[in-house]
Order: sequence, then structure tokens, then C-alpha cells
Amino acid sequence: IRGCNENLMEDLAAALAEADLVSLELSYERLMGACHEEDAETKMLPFSTVVGLLHRWPRLQKVFVKLARHESVALDATETLSSGPCYALKDVTTYGALFHPTLLRQLAVRSPALEELFIDASRDSKEVLQQCMEVWSSSLKRLDITSPVEDFELFPTMDPTCSAIRCPMTELRILEISNPLFDPSALVF
Repeated sequence: IRGCNENLMEDLAAALAEADLVSLELSYERLMGACHEEDAETKMLPFSTVVGLLHRWPRLQKVFVKLARHESVALDATETLSSGPCYALKDVTTYGALFHPTLLRQLAVRSPALEELFIDASRDSKEVLQQCMEVWSSSLKRLDITSPVEDFELFPTMDPTCSAIRCPMTELRILEISNPLFDPSALVF
């Protein structure tokens, strides 16, 4: 789905909740030629809404979400998980969504068998990333986690005890990371 009128977000979420999805691709970019204002941006569901709907799609294997610029995606800390995990989900790729700890925690609970993950994580998510890596340590094959450029300036050096990976990642084959989240020595077990 490419682009959505801001007034129809709830309708889109309701329609997606009823679908039997295997793959979900959402983008804030609309199809070219869809209207006369080619440079105008459209909106898309927040990624937190997608995570909240994962339990509705037991066959979902892949999620690709591209949001306009960096949308901060944090969930209310009091939000509870309404049902079980989506074991079929293997691939989550997001652009423009800055993950905060609560959303990362819920993603790990809802997708415990994740094999590929591409996200931007906030600098305050290291501790939760450690917990997520423990959940995904036996399944994750590709990991691409970055943090915003301003985090590099705030954390020019890394304390190895703060690394997001602190357990063996037995299936990991591709790793692309940014300095503030990982220390290379943390990968030696």
C-alpha cells in the first residue's frame, strides 16, 4: 500500500486487521501520477499500529514499512499484548521509524522467530536490544541496526559492557551495525 489519506488511517487499520496477510508492504510514498501534486507527501500507519496488529496475521512472513522522515515510534508503556506471537514472521524492514524500547520489546514478544531485521534504534534502547537479541539469538540471520547521526556525536566511544549483543548469535550471517549500539569485542564468545 502506497500512501493513505490521513483521515482514512483508522479505516486502513481496520481493513488490514481483517486481512489474512502473508506479506505487508506500506510506504508513505504514493504511486506516481496518482494526483497532480507530485511532490506532496502522504501519510502511512505508524509502525506501532502494525506491531499491534501482528497477532491478527498468523501467516505473516514479511513486513516492509517506509515512513516519511524519522517518525518516532513509541508505544504507551501501559499497553498490554492482547494475544500470542506471530511465529511465521521472519523479516522486518523499516525506513523512517525510530524504535524506542517499548516498541522493540513488543516486537520481540510478537515475533520470536525473526530471521532478518533492519531498523533504526534510539540511543536509549541498548538495554532492551540486549533482551531482544537474546530472544532472537537462535533465529536471527541478518541484523542491520543503525542509530541516528546525532547519536554518534553523543557517544563517540563505546563501553563494551553496554553493547546490544551480549549473547551468542548462532545463526547470524550478515551484520551491519552502527557504533553507538555495538562494540566489536562483544561479538567474541
